[in-house]
Amino acid sequence: MEVDKDVVRMANERDVSRGVIATADTGGKPDVAYFGSLRFTDTSTMQMVTGPTRTLTNLKANPHAVFMVSEGKDFQELSGWRVHLEVRAMIESGDLFEKARAEVAKRVGDEAARTMKAIVTFDVADVRPLREPRK
Repeated sequence: MEVDKDVVRMANERDVSRGVIATADTGGKPDVAYFGSLRFTDTSTMQMVTGPTRTLTNLKANPHAVFMVSEGKDFQELSGWRVHLEVRAMIESGDLFEKARAEVAKRVGDEAARTMKAIVTFDVADVRPLREPRK
């Protein structure tokens, strides 16, 4: 699914506190977390790097997730998107993984790079606004 450039911009230029990913395990137990690394790589794909988190555990068991991104200084001005995702690939070793680990080390430090466990690539399945248009 192709995503509008405004959704891509909002997701890729956000503050970390303006984007969360929701996942669930195979039993349906939900989890939600801030993820600074989750970004669009093109208009139909998102990717993130992650450590040994509940999010990663859930994605290994259940490939569906929702990323929510928002902007606005208060609730009345709030706008944003719910981006429904499905895991396409999960890389936990190899040349691409080591290259990403080196980039993480440069960008946020060696400790973060050491804790990195996977690169997760998602296909965008659906996009919905946070607020449905009023009728």
